[in-house]
Amino acid sequence: MSHSSDSFLIEHPNRLTASMHIIIRVFRKLSFYPVSISELLLQLEEVTTPIHLTRTVNRAQNLLWKLPTKEQGAFRQNLVNVLSKHVLQGAQEEMRLEAAGWLRLFVQAGQVAQPADIFVTLVTASMQAPLREHQSNLKVGFSPPTHLKKMTTGGTPDPGRRDCVPSALPSCFSSGELNEQRVYLKMIFECFWPFRHPYPAYTWQVLPTNEVFYPLAPLLDKADYSTQDALIGIYGELPALDDAEILEHLLPVALQWSRHADPERRRRVANILAHINQESAQEALCCLQSDPDTDVRESAKSAAGYVRKA
Repeated sequence: MSHSSDSFLIEHPNRLTASMHIIIRVFRKLSFYPVSISELLLQLEEVTTPIHLTRTVNRAQNLLWKLPTKEQGAFRQNLVNVLSKHVLQGAQEEMRLEAAGWLRLFVQAGQVAQPADIFVTLVTASMQAPLREHQSNLKVGFSPPTHLKKMTTGGTPDPGRRDCVPSALPSCFSSGELNEQRVYLKMIFECFWPFRHPYPAYTWQVLPTNEVFYPLAPLLDKADYSTQDALIGIYGELPALDDAEILEHLLPVALQWSRHADPERRRRVANILAHINQESAQEALCCLQSDPDTDVRESAKSAAGYVRKA
């Protein structure tokens, strides 16, 4: 080796190492370099953008599908734990909603052994959202969340696809009335889907108890129509509504809706009244069976059938 070559290596001892690190990073980006699920979970904890979060979750999902079924459970639970941490502790609203969208998707796909844990996370996030929004408004002044205006809701994505991006935005909300709390409430309602017939992914035995939904009940007292509607949808999914912690707030709203001029509200509340074992609720349900609106009458009669079966 020439003297000049020796001098080059002595003067630049780290150049070869740096070059190798660059090559390894390129291989990682091209997915040529194998990454374990544990490594991906560590990466998921450190992601800072919704796009990066979704890409990392998709990569973890692809690896999980290749594992034996018995080995998937523990890794998937760790994945859920990391996403839940993003939802409850994330500093950015976009990141919290993206992580929450994945949790909703896992429940809908029947991939979570204990769906009640996801309900608890989303209920907790719903209660945290107003405080975060208030703190944010104090710091920077209120402005509509522009990222929500740009999002659209499609069908339930395939969790096995790389391009799977769960949209957190409920299609029923207009841009003027969007807020983070209502997005979480809509997700909670959608998490009941895999409990329904004809193709339930879960049995009702793993449905969370009513206590999980106690914190949401006081929201009914001062909520606007959109929030009340979301809460009515959630409580309408519970098998019974006899808990005092829920009835204190739900019953007055249900009775008010049963007398509302809007027939859609009267139709929607019939199911709620059928699940409340109170004389005032049953009287209101009886009145709805004679409602001048055909849809309201049919809904009330169907709900009354539930009461007779119970």
